[in-house]
Amino acid sequence: MKIKILVENTNNEKNQYEFEHGLSILIESKGEKILFDFGKTDKFIKNAECLGELLEDVTYGVLSHGHYDHGDGLPYFMEKNKNCPIYLQMNALLPYFSRKAERSILFEDMSYIGLEPKIRKMPYVKRFHFVDRMKRINDRMILYSGFQQEKFVPSINESLYQMKEDGFIQDDFFHELALLIEENEKYYLFAGCAHNGIVNIVEQVEKWEGITIDVAFAGFHLHTAKKGNQVSKDEVEQLGGYLKTMHPVFYTGHCTGKEEYQQLKEILGEKLHYMSTGSVFEF
Repeated sequence: MKIKILVENTNNEKNQYEFEHGLSILIESKGEKILFDFGKTDKFIKNAECLGELLEDVTYGVLSHGHYDHGDGLPYFMEKNKNCPIYLQMNALLPYFSRKAERSILFEDMSYIGLEPKIRKMPYVKRFHFVDRMKRINDRMILYSGFQQEKFVPSINESLYQMKEDGFIQDDFFHELALLIEENEKYYLFAGCAHNGIVNIVEQVEKWEGITIDVAFAGFHLHTAKKGNQVSKDEVEQLGGYLKTMHPVFYTGHCTGKEEYQQLKEILGEKLHYMSTGSVFEF
């Protein structure tokens, strides 16, 4: 298993790559290449070339959820790769919003954070494979959605909404997908922002499959791009304490936040690592 971070909010120590508020991860497993998320621009493509990767060789594309910073790079990828299927949850194309003014749900107080509208149209949708609750890509790869928000759900989710015919409702994040890959009797989990809570996603996939996850790559959604929008230190501490009791080693970044990551790192030590742009991990 080889994993390359094609784009993330931060650069590597040598400042070699282009970065942005977004996420794109290239996974190589037993000769297959999976692109998990597509960033918000074409920067992930430029970085892939710097890392010696040809995105024409990608065999599967996966969109973790319907937010622009994970999916607006899709048209650039689909122009580069003309054949591979794109998997996304069936609700990922719905309109999603972030509340600008505290507690207001007026339209003018909302920022659109869903996918670029043209992605909902041809020729893009003909490449899409929609997932409801579970979809087996092959005998080693499974996609999941429909997570129950039982514990350690990020509190800053409360500013995120979806639009229905009769107005705005709180986003339930049913559109969020996680990818499980088995390789050499080890299990690897990938979740974009873990809006449903990284603890819930890991534990529910383990329960559904009767397995133990060894490695998890995900943002934890503890800090957003909007200034001052982050969870409390107490919330981070409680999450870190629980993650320490779990089996997986975690690789995180993007929406976790630098300060929040450092606080978690003090708790988790070698059970936690940062995935900056250009990082390469081999297992």
